[in-house]
Amino acid sequence: MPQLDALRAFAVLSVLFVHFVSRPPYWLAIVPWAACGVQLFFVLSGFLITGILLDSRKQVEAGVSRFWMLRQFYTRRFLRIFPLYYAVVLVAWIIKLPGFTDTLGWNLSYLTNFYIVQNGKWIEAASHLWTLSVEEQFYLVWPWVVLFLPSRWILRTFIGVAIFAVGYRLLASSWLGAWANITPFASFDCFGAGALLAVAQRRDTAGDPRLRRILCVVGLSLGVPLLVSALVSQYPPQSVAGRIGLMNVAMPLLCMPLISRAAEGFTGIAGIVLNQRPIRYIGRISYGIYIFHVPVVYLINLNGSKWLTRLPFPIPIAAVFLILTLGVASISWHFFEHPINRLKRLFPYREARSDRKPEIQLPALTQKMQAGVGAGTNSTRIN
Repeated sequence: MPQLDALRAFAVLSVLFVHFVSRPPYWLAIVPWAACGVQLFFVLSGFLITGILLDSRKQVEAGVSRFWMLRQFYTRRFLRIFPLYYAVVLVAWIIKLPGFTDTLGWNLSYLTNFYIVQNGKWIEAASHLWTLSVEEQFYLVWPWVVLFLPSRWILRTFIGVAIFAVGYRLLASSWLGAWANITPFASFDCFGAGALLAVAQRRDTAGDPRLRRILCVVGLSLGVPLLVSALVSQYPPQSVAGRIGLMNVAMPLLCMPLISRAAEGFTGIAGIVLNQRPIRYIGRISYGIYIFHVPVVYLINLNGSKWLTRLPFPIPIAAVFLILTLGVASISWHFFEHPINRLKRLFPYREARSDRKPEIQLPALTQKMQAGVGAGTNSTRIN
């Protein structure tokens, strides 16, 4: 599904736009681009991770141990996520980057989002780690749900999780305000929407496309009016209404048909755009881009503020941030992340059975036995 990398690229670029461009045009500022990008990331995670777990569940039903599958899943997630995350957190703590000095334990334990909620303020260069905390909290719980729930409860659980998130945001905002949105429960509708799409995709592959069509129709018929209503109302991107209102409900709905179509492969102009190698490459290294982009901005502002102000007028500061972030993320991918990711081949999702008996060509063996008997011998045997 190569076009999903392109969706990752647009998601991370939406976040970068908000964090790099200090004064965007008003017509662009109406849309909470960073929040939309994060929600797209979450729906993609729900789709891909649940798909992996549903395939693993089939192996469990065929006799593979659930706990063996859990070990493989968590090991592969560890190799993909932890090395770069911990490297950035520890280096930023050593060089005393603002936001990392007083939160080391919270960051290392993937509880940054709860620290921010507890203190009611962003933590400078480490603020963006809240999304990675939510992702890791999702990874911690979700495999147990998918692998251990009875089959008849899977679909209704995914639906219930998505509905729960909407109600939670409405209730939790009364005592946590906008900070309620960075707790893991507030993103369950995104993860739930992705999980529903993963179920629908596998049913479609098995010859039953009804659920996939229903999700796409519901996503468009409800998501588009909600999105239009949110934009017409002109919610400021950082207001409570904009963060927990119609936009947050609309995005998971709209992401379902978008991801569904990209998984199959867009054609036409959309397909040409999403298949561009530079865009897909940005999506491939999007994890590093996201982790590095805020620390890069802080390091440049702390050490290069003088030369930034001397840039020629046609060169925006945002372009400098973008180029350096892409450069650092690219180096990280090729020389750090990708070599570690290759170790995942040692932890496949399919169990290698060492107790399998050698395959015997029964027809040929039977012919030999019959030939021996027909010749009147009694010495034919199987060793």
